[in-house]
Amino acid sequence: MTTERLKTLSDSILLVSLTLLAYNLVPPSVVNGQLNADEVNNFLDNLYGLISSFFVIIVFWAIYTKILDYLKKSNEIVVWVSLTFFILVLLTPVFSVALFQYQVQPSITSVASLQIVNGILLVLLWMYLLRHRNMMTIELKKMIIDICTVSFR
Repeated sequence: MTTERLKTLSDSILLVSLTLLAYNLVPPSVVNGQLNADEVNNFLDNLYGLISSFFVIIVFWAIYTKILDYLKKSNEIVVWVSLTFFILVLLTPVFSVALFQYQVQPSITSVASLQIVNGILLVLLWMYLLRHRNMMTIELKKMIIDICTVSFR
């Protein structure tokens, strides 16, 4: 899979995850001019989950696409790490909404674990790229050499 295809796939995953965010957002119904309190609470929980998930997904997407900017060619390891990362990004809205709806320790632990694993996957992808410099663009190689020469002076 080429780097361009990975970028396109990451953009598609972003769109799907944002669609999943909006899917749970159902406005509360009005009966006899009154809003149902349970539906209002459910709506607000979903809205908070949507907003927090949106920012988390955007940050992960921005970091991932920045890593891909330095990737000249990909291999199976990059593709598998990316696919795992994408699956976990798609789970972010589900876990975030569960966190706001249930507000119990397991849901907090699940969201935190999911974000930690996503972050670790991005760090591992970056470290793999640094170890396999033949996969990097010339621009990143020059930047690494400049950093190393400055730090060793």
